[in-house]
Amino acid sequence: MSILDKIKTDLETARRNGKKKTAMILNVLYADALKIGKDKRNDLPTDAECIQSAKRISKSCCDTISFLGGNSASQNLQISELQSEVEILSEYLPKQISKAECIAEIKKFDGANIGSIMKHFKENFADQYNGKDVSLWINQLRNLKEI
Repeated sequence: MSILDKIKTDLETARRNGKKKTAMILNVLYADALKIGKDKRNDLPTDAECIQSAKRISKSCCDTISFLGGNSASQNLQISELQSEVEILSEYLPKQISKAECIAEIKKFDGANIGSIMKHFKENFADQYNGKDVSLWINQLRNLKEI
């Protein structure tokens, strides 16, 4: 089942079960993913494009959370709602590998240059890691700093 099919199925289920917030978020995700596919090829979106859409919407929610800061009760309520949206969207994103798993992979490349390590991550863990974090951990291990 493609990611688009999963989004559509989950959207229909949320509507049937009266989960308005979930249905709203999935409707936005579904429409955005369809638009990306149509704009690029006049076709349905690929799984990668669905992931791209979910990441973009999730990042927008996270940026808004950072901006709000939670200094009042109304801001805390907005932050809570945005966090639940991010949680819904996370179902359609690849699971991230842990810090420990990243470091274990990095240690396999003792003495290798950063480029070859990053290439390994890109080929084997696409969309499952944060490149900035991996680069930082590589440099910290090289400098024998505590991680």
